[in-house]
Amino acid sequence: MSANNRKKIARSLFMALSALVVMVGFSVAWFVSNHRVNATGMNIEAANAQDFQLASKGKRQEAEQKYLKNEDSQNILNNGTAYLINSDGKMIAASDDTNNTEIYYAGFTNLAWRLDDDVTLMPGASGSMTFYIIPRKENLTSANLTFTLKAYEDNTTTGLAVVSKNNQLQNLVMGHILFFRNWEADGSYAGWIAPDENGSYLMANSEYSFTVTPENKTTFEKDKPYPVTLYWVWPNYIRNYIYTNQNGSLFTNPDSSDYKNLLKFLNKENFQNNEAEQKYSKIFYVKPDSGAASAKDSTSGNGNQIDSNITDAVLNECNEAYNNADQYIGKNARYLYVDVTVDMSEQSN
Repeated sequence: MSANNRKKIARSLFMALSALVVMVGFSVAWFVSNHRVNATGMNIEAANAQDFQLASKGKRQEAEQKYLKNEDSQNILNNGTAYLINSDGKMIAASDDTNNTEIYYAGFTNLAWRLDDDVTLMPGASGSMTFYIIPRKENLTSANLTFTLKAYEDNTTTGLAVVSKNNQLQNLVMGHILFFRNWEADGSYAGWIAPDENGSYLMANSEYSFTVTPENKTTFEKDKPYPVTLYWVWPNYIRNYIYTNQNGSLFTNPDSSDYKNLLKFLNKENFQNNEAEQKYSKIFYVKPDSGAASAKDSTSGNGNQIDSNITDAVLNECNEAYNNADQYIGKNARYLYVDVTVDMSEQSN
């Protein structure tokens, strides 16, 4: 697939606390449309409202406000409460001012994720999502965060965004849009947040988990917002996963544990799709008219492992199946939605 065609796969992106954009302590939502991927909404939920609030800064995303609505055409996500930071670094109540970029919008659930600007998501794109967790109790030591990533489509009747029931699509977005905790000065990534291993490929059971702790301290400081940044990337080519220290590579160090784990993930996801069990690869898509029975037959039927020693022939087959998956995502997904929750109820001294 040509570079120009790949760029046309872009979609519009929503965020909602516990939905599209990333917001700590809330659920986050992220939506992507077929022709642009704009960050539109985010939803965040705190499992224990007495422990945390989540917050974000910036402007509310247009796609979230227009298309993420309930059956009564009411917005699912809300603004939250406006706060500013005083000289002690603590949150104080403030008036809502959309022109003030220093205002934090905080809440416990269904909080709309705000960003500095609209975000475009497409193969080859990358970026970061920042939200804030605000401890509302003393002596909290860590926050356990979980998020899910789901593809949304348009409701043909209402025009609103609804979750797609296409499980093949749901699995592919998890393998093509990667999340990391860190982005290094040399352009490589670290701290890959892999989908949880739960024995199921159904979208309802596909989760990502990670833990946040206060930097250089043993406990969080009450009422002080702590930024959490996630780095996302949609690798342009399958070789970006496989090779290190090349243009577009995810990693520079071949000894990186993240690199080794991602290679294991690639090989694990190179299996024969099972329509009856709704089990689909998160990386490869083989077109029904290709003559191959599965991604495995197409890419490594000769038993070759997917790693830096891959043969040119197998690499080409992998690349074709990976590009097919990008096209499949672009054809079937209108939005991407990320839902983030935090549970700190037992993490205190």
